Amino acid sequence: MKSPPNKINTLLIIVVLTLTTLACSNLQSFVDNMSMPAKATEFYRSLPSDLQHAEEDLGILRPSAFLILLPEPGMIKLFDIDSEPVDVESLGAKFEAHRSSIDGDARIAVYIAASVDINSIDVVRVLGELPMQEVDKIGLLGYSRIASDSEETRDEPARPDPLPDRMIEVGFAADAKSHHPLNPLDLIVEKRRAGKFTLNDEEYSEFKDLTIKLGEVFNEREQNMVFRTGSNEILKKVNVHLSDEGSEKYGEVVDILDFIKGSGASPIVITHSSFKSRPDERSVTKGSVQKTSPLKPTDGIPTVSGGVLNGKAVSLPKPPYPPAARAVKASGTVTVQVLIDVDGAVISAKATSGHPLLRPAAQTAARSARFRPAELQGKPARVSGVIVYTFDADNP
Repeated sequence: MKSPPNKINTLLIIVVLTLTTLACSNLQSFVDNMSMPAKATEFYRSLPSDLQHAEEDLGILRPSAFLILLPEPGMIKLFDIDSEPVDVESLGAKFEAHRSSIDGDARIAVYIAASVDINSIDVVRVLGELPMQEVDKIGLLGYSRIASDSEETRDEPARPDPLPDRMIEVGFAADAKSHHPLNPLDLIVEKRRAGKFTLNDEEYSEFKDLTIKLGEVFNEREQNMVFRTGSNEILKKVNVHLSDEGSEKYGEVVDILDFIKGSGASPIVITHSSFKSRPDERSVTKGSVQKTSPLKPTDGIPTVSGGVLNGKAVSLPKPPYPPAARAVKASGTVTVQVLIDVDGAVISAKATSGHPLLRPAAQTAARSARFRPAELQGKPARVSGVIVYTFDADNP
């Protein structure tokens, strides 16, 4: 027997209303999940922005990421801006608990997000509590750019979601200036006074000028083939030293790191005097490095001119005749500018004249030369001079 039409219509209306209610509820839930809470939006918009050279990175979305938030001076939160604040002394235990919750023995990436006005000391305190032997990397967070809510352009529309999309990876270590003797290869950037930064005591008022200078240093090291020990990578490590009194703000630190990154520097290491006593201090660079001429030695050792140094060498290996040069019968003299350290070892060698096919062999031989230690007024001194090599195609 068929149901009356009115009863069927009533049932259809009830079904439609029920489905509509469920759909609206699910849609609202979906929207709520996709929308970032206003508090998080406000915090993320306080991070450094307009980063030009930082890496594109959304690693904070990975379950293994250990996200540290510094929204206010002295306040530390983990993972969520709405979470309860934690004490800095508890960070190590919190990190271990997080690591234990991750499947496997993977090392954890640590991300730090701080408002631009947070004092650098707050960041230093956080870094000092991390068990670095278990950390894969440390990333300081910011943005490529944030458009204002009212701003709309064809190429760069306003971003409704301010999730940080840029990261600058850093290591951290003891203050390089506390090392004795100071490695003449160290590149140390410091803030000295308002708006001024120094690179090995040379002052710069514009970040771009510092970037240009670093680029020149790295180019010279490429020409001299100065590699990190145990690798074929050119030595481009830069230390950024933070002051003991915390005169820098987080935004300033990230800005300078961004410009340094633009010079091609890698790794970039934050140094601070409080790190020197840590047994697990870590830099993203391991081992010692080969020596070359410094940008500007900061250890006070004088350099004297020695002229032509061939007759002053204790050991002066003869360069092999390169097969490519022999094939075209290249010959003549090659002059190599060298810098000799206080122990008599050559710490930089650069061919300044001679046939291009002969220069690499001459530079390599010069680096193996040895000299007697020099003195100036009874104190150790470095020596700058030239070594001249002669190549004879008829008598290689």
